[in-house]
Amino acid sequence: MNGSLLSADYPALNLSAKRELEFNELMMRFYVSGDEAEIRLVMGAP
Repeated sequence: MNGSLLSADYPALNLSAKRELEFNELMMRFYVSGDEAEIRLVMGAP
């Protein structure tokens, strides 16, 4: 994933192992809904 982000001029993701499960669950919900609002909130994006 980081390679795709970097090639599109986005910063790399740096997740701690402690938050990996939370991130994976967020991504599964995103894949189903297509709603990026929750991910943006968790990742601190505007």
